Formats: sequence, structure tokens, C-alpha cells
Amino acid sequence: IGHPQPAVHRRISSRLLHALELENTAHTASAAARLRFLPMQPAEDYFWALRNADVLLDTFPHGGHTTTLDALSLGVPVVTLHPESDEAGMLASGFAWGFYREIAHRAQEGGEPADAESLLECCVADGLSAYVSKALRLAKDAHLQREVRSLLHRWAPLAVFGRSDGGRAWAELLSDLGNQLGNKEAAMWCSDAWGLYSGYLRRPSRFLWGLLP
Repeated sequence: IGHPQPAVHRRISSRLLHALELENTAHTASAAARLRFLPMQPAEDYFWALRNADVLLDTFPHGGHTTTLDALSLGVPVVTLHPESDEAGMLASGFAWGFYREIAHRAQEGGEPADAESLLECCVADGLSAYVSKALRLAKDAHLQREVRSLLHRWAPLAVFGRSDGGRAWAELLSDLGNQLGNKEAAMWCSDAWGLYSGYLRRPSRFLWGLLP
């Protein structure tokens, strides 16, 4: 689904198609023919697409954040690389892995270590080949999809959403920086952003960038 800036959207899609063309194999030709690049969608259509996805792929070397939160709020599995894997790169999968780590920790605290193990086993890969195999397994196995969705619906709201600690720490840090720099406008922006961000975490129903002032 497209980038909010159409020019960036076109550049990303053309680069990906060009990379597939350079491979010049029957497999990549088939993959390119099945790719669909959607333009920026209204929130309702965006969440409809997420809700009806079998599995989402967390990108690398730069991983996702808001889309990952949106997917987890709907119980949609997101396959990600562990940030310490060789293929990940510095920024890859850090957010998705952090969310899964919190979800697994909450399940363990809730006396369900098997739930934590199942989620990490299904959705977090330690390398590229495992990333591909886990994504394919989730895409093809409807029963596994239902199991993972059930686990996410059970534990993600407790572990990720409805929390204020991370967002508050982020807002307070930026606000302090604004005050130290003598920029009252920046400090007020951070305070406003925190209120909107916390609202998003309680009920992710709109684009995060559409909420921020």
C-alpha cells in the first residue's frame, strides 16, 4: 500500500520491479506479474486490506512501525527478521521484534509460555531463508493463521496497546529537549503529540501521521 507521497510510492515500486527484472528468472518474472502496488488508501480501505491479509512481511533493512502496530491490533501475523540476524541491518525489524518480545513476555507472565514460544516461532526469523519459509507457511496454512490470530488477539492488547509508559517517555524526552533549546513551540508540540499518540495506542483506528499536528 502506497507511500503518502506519490513520487516516493512510484520510486519504490519501480526500484522493486527493476530489481526483479535484473534477476531475469522464471520465478522472479512470475513474482513481478503478481505484485500489486496500491496507491495511498483512505483509512477505511487501508484497514480493510490489513484485516483481510493472510500475513504481513516486515521490511528490511528498514523495518516497519505504524503498519506493524495496525496489523497487530487486528490480530494479523507479521513475519519479521530478528534484528541480530546477519540480513537484518541496523534498523530492520527492531520495532516488530520489540512488539513481539513484549507480547511474548506478557504471555509468559500470564502463565502461558507455550503461547509465547508459538508466536516467536511462527513470526520471528533468524535469517532470510527462515523468513521466507515462515511467511510461506503462514500464507498457506489457514489453521496456523487462525491460531496466531487468536494468540495476537489475546496478548497484544495487554502487552502493546493501552500502555502509556513508552509513549510518555518519548514525549517527555522530546519536550525536555525542546525546553532545553528554549523552543516553547516544540515543547508544546511534543505535549500535544503525546496525547494523540496515547489515544492511537488505546484505539488504533486512523493513520498515526494523520493524528499528529
